[in-house]
Amino acid sequence: MSIRRRILAAALAASLCMSLAACTASGGGNAPTATAIGVTTEQAQILAITRFRNYDDTSRPFQTSLEESGQQLAITGWVDWVSGEGYAAVASDSGESGVVVWNHETTAATGADLAAGEFPPLPAPTLAEAEADLSWGARPVDISTSALDAVLATTLALGSDRPDNPLLVQQSGALWLRNDAVDGIEVSVFVAPPSDDAVSELPSADESGLRLWIDEEGTMWRAEVRVGASWSTVDFDAPDGTRLGAAE
Repeated sequence: MSIRRRILAAALAASLCMSLAACTASGGGNAPTATAIGVTTEQAQILAITRFRNYDDTSRPFQTSLEESGQQLAITGWVDWVSGEGYAAVASDSGESGVVVWNHETTAATGADLAAGEFPPLPAPTLAEAEADLSWGARPVDISTSALDAVLATTLALGSDRPDNPLLVQQSGALWLRNDAVDGIEVSVFVAPPSDDAVSELPSADESGLRLWIDEEGTMWRAEVRVGASWSTVDFDAPDGTRLGAAE
């Protein structure tokens, strides 16, 4: 299993653990999802190429928001699936803001005067440069306790240098949820398999912490990542040529 796939599986497991903990603490959670159906062979083929399509695009801009430590955070930036690094502005509803650079193992952040929804300045520093700069603070990625880390790690895991196996995608319990549209683009909403293991019966849609909005060509336009008892929506824009990390 590739490192990207291991991170994706770990992020899904962590999101489920965070969700169960939040539901236990609050005595409830989101309402159950409507019954989904197993993907067809054609749909499994679309799902199998979507991470490779991201990698083939090299990088894409994205926007998301989430709650971390009682604060609402707006995150805007890029993820580069070839270099394996991401770079984003993070602005809180308390008025604090900064930038973050991350890969599969490490995240580094520093303060910056940026408004919510504003992209961070370019050129982006590499993670190695950020770690060597005393004005940045670096630490290991912690997807088990940090909603921000879980979402950022998941965005980075949504790219792969080769297509997935469509048969394994189908056997591991991927689900079709509904048809939808993102900015006028017709998409299908899929529920990612809760793990890489083959299942003897289809899981419910609530067993997975990741949902994907994918068009008929296999391009991913939106992802929903479960963090705690809520979902964070990650919207992807078309590629704009921005490069990050050592690939720049």
